[in-house]
Amino acid sequence: MPMIIVFVKMIFIKGCGYLNSGDIEKANYYFERVMKKSALDIKRNKYVSFYGYARVLQGDRDALLICRKAAREEFYDGDVFYNLARAEWVYKNRKRTVDVLLEGMKVDRLHSGMSNFKEEIRFRENSAITFLPRNNPINNFIGQFLRT
Repeated sequence: MPMIIVFVKMIFIKGCGYLNSGDIEKANYYFERVMKKSALDIKRNKYVSFYGYARVLQGDRDALLICRKAAREEFYDGDVFYNLARAEWVYKNRKRTVDVLLEGMKVDRLHSGMSNFKEEIRFRENSAITFLPRNNPINNFIGQFLRT
């Protein structure tokens, strides 16, 4: 593994640590460094999405566009969609949050962050038989059957 990739990964992990601990300013500093060093890296969209999300948390509304651009260019990494969904949620864009989660689950249906976030925002997919009420016993039975 080339030395620059190892270096970028170390910086990224450090940024994630600061993001998880709530030190958004330091996280943003490290994510910005990662972006500058990862121009040709295959994980660039992931790095860009974390940078954009950290900036959103700092109140930068334009950073939402950074997250959206990263997701438009992503095809396999669920973290990119997860970060965009959380960024949309910060600005109370519920419909966009739900749309991004649905798109992200197509890319990575086992992504635990997106699954947990869906539960957190109380997002439920359409009922199995849409013309019946959600709590109809037939709907519940078919829905449970389809989801197992």
